[in-house]
Amino acid sequence: MPQAERLRTLPVPIHDGDHTVDFSGDGKTVFLGTTSGVDRWDAATGKSLLPWKRYFDPNFGRLTGLHSLPRGDLLLACAEDGHVYRYDQKTEKELPMSGGYAGRTAGDASRDGRYLVVGDRDGRADVWDLATGVRKTLTAKGIPISKVTMSPNGNTVALGRWNGKVELLEAATGEFRHTLQTPRGPQETYIHSLLFSPDGKNIYARNWGSRLYAWDVKTGKLGWVRKMEYASAFRPDGKELVCSFGSNLFFVDPATGHETRQAKVDGAMTMSSAVPAMAYSPDGRTLVLATMGRMLRFCDPITSAERANVEAVDLPDDPIAREMSRDFVSLTSLTFSPDGKWLATGGPDRTVRVWEVATRREVRRFTGHDQGVTSVGFGPGGQTIVSTGEDGAVYQWNPRPATSLKIGPTTWEELGSADSVLAYRAIWTLADDPVAATKLLREKVPPTKAVPADRIAQWVKQLDARRYADREAAMKALMALDGVASPILNEFLSKEPSAESRERIEKLLALHRADPVGADLQRSRAVQALELGGTTAARTLLTEWAAGAPNARLTEDAKSALVRLGTK
Repeated sequence: MPQAERLRTLPVPIHDGDHTVDFSGDGKTVFLGTTSGVDRWDAATGKSLLPWKRYFDPNFGRLTGLHSLPRGDLLLACAEDGHVYRYDQKTEKELPMSGGYAGRTAGDASRDGRYLVVGDRDGRADVWDLATGVRKTLTAKGIPISKVTMSPNGNTVALGRWNGKVELLEAATGEFRHTLQTPRGPQETYIHSLLFSPDGKNIYARNWGSRLYAWDVKTGKLGWVRKMEYASAFRPDGKELVCSFGSNLFFVDPATGHETRQAKVDGAMTMSSAVPAMAYSPDGRTLVLATMGRMLRFCDPITSAERANVEAVDLPDDPIAREMSRDFVSLTSLTFSPDGKWLATGGPDRTVRVWEVATRREVRRFTGHDQGVTSVGFGPGGQTIVSTGEDGAVYQWNPRPATSLKIGPTTWEELGSADSVLAYRAIWTLADDPVAATKLLREKVPPTKAVPADRIAQWVKQLDARRYADREAAMKALMALDGVASPILNEFLSKEPSAESRERIEKLLALHRADPVGADLQRSRAVQALELGGTTAARTLLTEWAAGAPNARLTEDAKSALVRLGTK
């Protein structure tokens, strides 16, 4: 300079598309940052020096800047994952991180919400006890980790690495059990998804080549392989595995990998990643899909027919980015609360959200991640929410509303409000004052009374009466019984009733399976509040409700809550 005369040409790795250049403070060394690390040359001679080998993921942790400090011994590398990496030029070694996780983190909460397993780009894997905050390190360093999951009983941790391997470790000791290898072609590395079967006997992994592999956890033996799969989820009973590719859903026998049926997702795009995340509700009555176009779709688990949908991801503020990402953005993670009444989601807009499943309304939102959210989960009893992100951060959130209230004369009405946010606040108000909550709810909600079976049977027979008024009266009476009439309705349905009678019975059964509304929803929220409270008094009232008429919503809801609380 200033003649702009070329002095020499230095070789640039042709396989790397992202480059960052800098000089040392004294001008004697040239640095070139790539996805593979930092190459170094002597500026005067062009001689290659020992490179700093470190992978900067172009998708989740692209290198954004190199900075050589004036004293000349320290080189800083800044990346999109929110970290600054340090290289000592005198010792020619990378300095350890000051703390936290490196790069994109992957996480998964145990079924009971007690533990959270976290893996990062440096190959570190930890298991956190969410109740005590105690951390156990399983692996301190290694091949970057892309996915993690924990077996249903919490005894085994599976780590999916960027080299296409799945490692099974003992959660308590970190002892290796098996290393499972997927093919290592150019498109076959990088474990993209991991899940255990509900009984914990099998592990399923999908690599970047959209192949789904099934292994036996005990032996490590490969069972089967399926091509062209993107996201997967197990039905709670473990008898069916649903997989997505494009806008199609494939229902698979987990034991053989054979397809049993297909369904198409309403309104989903045809690209391979059209359905990047999915989850079944704990009771198996709802299948929720995250689809491109920012949609969250609540579907029938048998037919996949859509019951409702909501936009679940915010678009960027920048107009150009907004338009470009409108149809190609989706949630990346979703999970149900233990009782199935809330759904937590995370995505590229850096937010963690809580939705009330029955109303499909957002009731709580958390912001804190600097980049996209990679996983979400619920802590013990749904009392906390955990999330991991592309920024290397792991958060534990308190789901309670920002402002708390005391139980008052309007609390019961708020619990039944059509405003889901107001009802959400009422749930936590009751949960945080279980003594007053128990007194109020015992006054407002009696156990469901039993109805004689012969009376129910008479109403069902009357659905086929000659007079329309009689048929309508019977229909109205049966609708008021909630699920109490379900066994008798199913019995009559099996006896080949008339066309109109069949239609009415099927409509009644569908209503019993549908999400609660009105007074049913108010009572469902009451059960939720008592379960969150979890005191002896709360359990006592739940036990009273559980002794009500069999198959009634309130009865079955209270029974399930007691099981989760550990009360038989």
